Amino acid sequence: MSAVSMLRSILISPCSNWYRQSQLRETRASYSLAIGVRSKEKGESLKKSLGLDDSVHLVQLDIARYDQVEAAVRNTQLVINAVGPYWGSGEGVVKACVENGKKYVDITGEPHFIREMIDRYDYLATKNAAIIVPACGFDSVPADLSVYLSNQTLKRELGPHTDLGLSETFYSVKMKFSGGSRATLMSMYEVAPRDKVRAAYGDYALSPVQGLPSPNLHVPAPVLFHSPPAFASPYVMSGINRAVVQRTFGLNQLNLCGARTVHGEKSVEKKEELLRSVTYGPKFRYGEYLITDSGSYFYALLASVTRMMFAILLSFSSFRWALKKFDPKPGEGPSEEEMERGSFTATNYTAACTEPEIWAKTVVHGQGDPAYLLT
Repeated sequence: MSAVSMLRSILISPCSNWYRQSQLRETRASYSLAIGVRSKEKGESLKKSLGLDDSVHLVQLDIARYDQVEAAVRNTQLVINAVGPYWGSGEGVVKACVENGKKYVDITGEPHFIREMIDRYDYLATKNAAIIVPACGFDSVPADLSVYLSNQTLKRELGPHTDLGLSETFYSVKMKFSGGSRATLMSMYEVAPRDKVRAAYGDYALSPVQGLPSPNLHVPAPVLFHSPPAFASPYVMSGINRAVVQRTFGLNQLNLCGARTVHGEKSVEKKEELLRSVTYGPKFRYGEYLITDSGSYFYALLASVTRMMFAILLSFSSFRWALKKFDPKPGEGPSEEEMERGSFTATNYTAACTEPEIWAKTVVHGQGDPAYLLT
């Protein structure tokens, strides 16, 4: 590269037990909480294990019974949907929130589920002022947030009209595979229609605006600005993360393009100024990688080949049968001690479309198992 300038934005998420508990104590008094359960008996056991008092209510319902789901949702302001796999189980909750104009978040990592919900409910959600925000856990907050922060850093230094170019995030992750994650993976091959899964993993599948093609996948990929040189392999969660980042890109780009039509000539200048602060620009491209062990070329190559072989083997039912026999079952996962030892670091590098190039570096870090504790 030619002369390069680097700007930095850093986000550290404190995740000690003391911090989590103190935050809960401070905010708990400001809202009432209910937990949807299949069994009141198991719900009471859950409350006891979490140290929750009687101010936390239990709502017994069957997720497959829409009348029960809708009745529960009708009395809420915000729904956190933790059902999974979401394809086949999550739609009823989304539908109830949309029809009743509620706020909704979930922790899905399934882009095919998100695309189906957009296709079915986006228009009605707009009409009913419902707010539906999927993928609010480890998938895909760090990815979406890191690009947003890099964009803010570049625009703060270079001006609101600055467009972004290449953006890549490199993950270092320490976590344990769980039965829930395995069940979600299996559902992509055995429950969800394969054509819908393939379509949802395409470029800009969740975006209302088509952007430039994603950067070519390098195997292994050199880690940007790393000294000494380090290499990374394809990241297994890059499909959902890229889709969410591209949707953010598309929604903001669409809003900017339609500002004059929606707001009129008189008030459009202030609105456009606000929108330009969050838009990435038409030259934006996004990719993700995983740094394994020391970041050596050999380990990155080995990890890349292993993941490719695993993806191929998943297409065989006999291999999936074996995984079900030996992998954790739904409901099983890492212990409390293992979750405390988990962590992740997502390092994003985003270039501004300037000459010479100016880059922003954003680091999002969390201590604790990303899939459960941090989510």
